[in-house]
Amino acid sequence: MKIFEFQFNPKAQKDRFFQVFSFESTGGQEEQGSLYVVGELQNALPSNSNFLQKLADLIYKEYAGSAKPAQKKSFSHTNALKASLRKANDFLAAESKKGNVDWLGNMHVAILLFAPANGGYTLYFTKAGNIKVWMARNGSIVDVGMSLEKEDGSDPAKVFGNVGSGKVMADDRIAVATKELFDVFSKENLLQTVSQFKEEKQFKNLFKSKEKALSKTAGALLFFFVEPFVRQTEGQPIENGASFSMPTNLLSRFSLPNLSFLMSIKRPKISLPTLPAAPKISPLVPEKFIPKSKLQAFYNVPPMKKALGLLFILALILGIGFAIFKGGTFQGISLDAQGALESAQTLQFQAEQQLALENEREANRLFQEAWQKIVPFADREDFTQIRQELETQLQKLNKVEFIGNPELFAQLDTSGLPETPQKVLALNGNLYFYNPFSSQLLAVEAASKSQAVLSPGRNLKFGDNFGNAFLFFADPNVLISFSETAGWQEHQVAFPENFTPQGISTFGQSIYFFDGGSGQIAKASLAQTATEQWISAASAKKPLDAASITIDGNIWVLRQNGEIQRYFKGQYEESIALQIFPVLENPTKIYTRAELSYLYILDAEHARVLVLSKFGDIIRQYQSPEFREATDFAVPPGGSTMYVLRGTQVFRIADIVPE
Repeated sequence: MKIFEFQFNPKAQKDRFFQVFSFESTGGQEEQGSLYVVGELQNALPSNSNFLQKLADLIYKEYAGSAKPAQKKSFSHTNALKASLRKANDFLAAESKKGNVDWLGNMHVAILLFAPANGGYTLYFTKAGNIKVWMARNGSIVDVGMSLEKEDGSDPAKVFGNVGSGKVMADDRIAVATKELFDVFSKENLLQTVSQFKEEKQFKNLFKSKEKALSKTAGALLFFFVEPFVRQTEGQPIENGASFSMPTNLLSRFSLPNLSFLMSIKRPKISLPTLPAAPKISPLVPEKFIPKSKLQAFYNVPPMKKALGLLFILALILGIGFAIFKGGTFQGISLDAQGALESAQTLQFQAEQQLALENEREANRLFQEAWQKIVPFADREDFTQIRQELETQLQKLNKVEFIGNPELFAQLDTSGLPETPQKVLALNGNLYFYNPFSSQLLAVEAASKSQAVLSPGRNLKFGDNFGNAFLFFADPNVLISFSETAGWQEHQVAFPENFTPQGISTFGQSIYFFDGGSGQIAKASLAQTATEQWISAASAKKPLDAASITIDGNIWVLRQNGEIQRYFKGQYEESIALQIFPVLENPTKIYTRAELSYLYILDAEHARVLVLSKFGDIIRQYQSPEFREATDFAVPPGGSTMYVLRGTQVFRIADIVPE
């Protein structure tokens, strides 16, 4: 793990403090994990200059107390961290009762715990205030702290609430930044750049180039570049102390005029110890030949190992049973059906083993493979039980939420329109509906539901948000901008040869058209007529068979076969083959923005809209019979609400949040 700490102008204001604390286990206790606290205290009285230090020390002491040798067998990272947060809340409540309340609304803290898990790490995190926590993987950035934002009306004295968690992989980047610094990074378009760094010189060069903007900024940044976990050999000294706040002798310093930051160095690599040889396993013998003392030892086996042992025995029994019946047929079941049932049951058992090991991704894959085995026989009565069992597990693992009667937000009055709307866009609290074969657009005010017909005089083939305006494309080569203040304006656009525009997406002042037939993306702007090929000739792949594109700094391409491709700076970066049930086939739209944490996808064929992380993980599936013939959706800024259009009905899904 490489860890970098930067403090920008920490002494610019006498009543403002930025502090970073790091607590690492020593003496072969790496399983306890490493705890990091990043804090900002604004408008602080002199008596509270060490307030963050007190809070960090208290959190660590409570956490470490749960990991003492006597309690090691029952140690849980989650429970220990939650216990330390309860202690922190008690401390803050006591401070309030004593009259020390100037920290209320002025304290912003993030707590991160990296715990070794299966050769990598599990990250546990929580936050209070407006500090930012984000994660980058393969060029994609996600605001992981968004799901921990406090609800309005919650107890202000209960500062720390929910704990988020997730597995991190080698080459992931995790960063914590105070709000002012994060805003400057966003304004200067530094987030995407910083999230690809892993070396000290990269930071130095960037900060030198942005000296003017950063010299006026105060804040703290803690940045992690994840490397494969290497276990400490027993007896080997650990260079860092058990509790420290980035000791000076481990830091390199670098300064700019009016700008200073600190940086930690990479941890020393430690050789992996040689594992002892696996013990020999005795063959199975009848129970009467086993000494009673050996049988008694089974009751001392930890519950998880005992459960897995029983699962192994069950697998053996199933295997013997399958072998016995392999040569014949079950009564009433054909050989093909018998083989499918046996294969599905075996895969189901393997999936349940993976669930016992908390490996949900592999369990999901195995359950889906079992499902494919029974699909040809799913309507048979003798397959009812396994079909129901597989469906239950798959719906749970794939975060399916059924909505029998979704909220009807609006019934569109289309009496004045020549065609029923098929597309929808959201802007400034209003919704706009249009049809590619109509020159009229229906505007609906979200608060009052009042409706009005607008017309640019041209058929609006497709469109997208463009800052505080809309951009539409009209045949043969016209861009039409619309804002609620300036109205309609036309611009000419010239495409490359053999380019047929099929859709549009915007980012900043740039406009991107895609042609799925030729696998090309053309970049345009309102300042000039000509467009340019955006996909590099050296790109490993092209967006062939694209159904939709969207942009957040990366260009995300949704292909007709359900695959998602990510492109960056004209180059193909990766493909995400979604492991999702039901399988994603013939989706029609993908949507995201730089400020949104998720990818939103419409799959009317399966009557659902999907919410995915930008790593391809399933956040939520909303399924409803009302979505089966949906033609479009819109997600206003914030990403917590979605409007789904089906004919003249507009449905609303509110409170879209991760589980």
